[in-house]
Amino acid sequence: MNLLWRTAADIVRVSGEQDEWYLQGQLSISVAGIDSSNAKLGLLLEPDGSLVAPVAVCHDHLGFELYCPRGSGEAVLERLTRFRLRTKVDFNLSSGNVISLASSEPPELRQLIDSALSQQPGLVGLSSSEVVGWKVVNLYAGFDTTWVANFNSLDSFLEAEGELARIVTGIPAWGKEIFPGMNPMELGRAYVRDHADFTKGCYTGQELIERVDSRGYNTPRLLESFAIIGDQDLELASPIEVSDEQGKRVFTITSASRHPDFHCWVGIGFSHRYSGSFLEEFQFNNLEIVSRQPGGIVEYLHSRGR
Repeated sequence: MNLLWRTAADIVRVSGEQDEWYLQGQLSISVAGIDSSNAKLGLLLEPDGSLVAPVAVCHDHLGFELYCPRGSGEAVLERLTRFRLRTKVDFNLSSGNVISLASSEPPELRQLIDSALSQQPGLVGLSSSEVVGWKVVNLYAGFDTTWVANFNSLDSFLEAEGELARIVTGIPAWGKEIFPGMNPMELGRAYVRDHADFTKGCYTGQELIERVDSRGYNTPRLLESFAIIGDQDLELASPIEVSDEQGKRVFTITSASRHPDFHCWVGIGFSHRYSGSFLEEFQFNNLEIVSRQPGGIVEYLHSRGR
């Protein structure tokens, strides 16, 4: 299966004589060696380790571009400016887009990427991540990308079904599963390992990342994918809080969409620590709710023959 979707982004451009040196001490990744043909996923944190925003870092002859979720650019700009002091670096805020391509068959992903680049050669950077059952590649564009709707030669979900594609691959969204001030370690080991470099040395907010990673991500809640099996409709106006009879939360499902092939709902959200562990299944209002690692729910549904 191949999937494709677009996400609006803010772009914070960082330039000046000390741009690389400055970002090296502010981001969770090393920015050395980034050029116009690749990008890196990272995190911008507060000193206590709480999240300002996830970023993708691109680089060209003018400096660095930090792609962050639409609506987070002002906070990223403020945070970087606050720590600048006497460093020779400047900032500029603009807007752009991120094109996400995912495949459960990695050899086919090259075809997706080549098709994207042939339709819009001006795309910059390329970052990749691994989730259960999926390889995800992001392409970055500082311009309008309505051309993406012209993809018609591949078995892909296009923009109209972009939310379903994002949920199926277990990618958290800004304002739903990722938000300012959260503990980024709640997003789980795979996400953090894709967004943090554990060999680069010191950066602002590093202590929390290192400590929780070494202790096994035993946070009060963790990002999960969900299958929601049952005949009744879901109320999606707000997060779905799944609790036991005593009111103790088990799951919080923050995004959900009906999957046309499996005839059930798929979702993404958080499992809450319940009696010292995280449950994999729970019955709730005549629904069977099953949790898996982010991106792993399609694999589970296939195994059940749905």
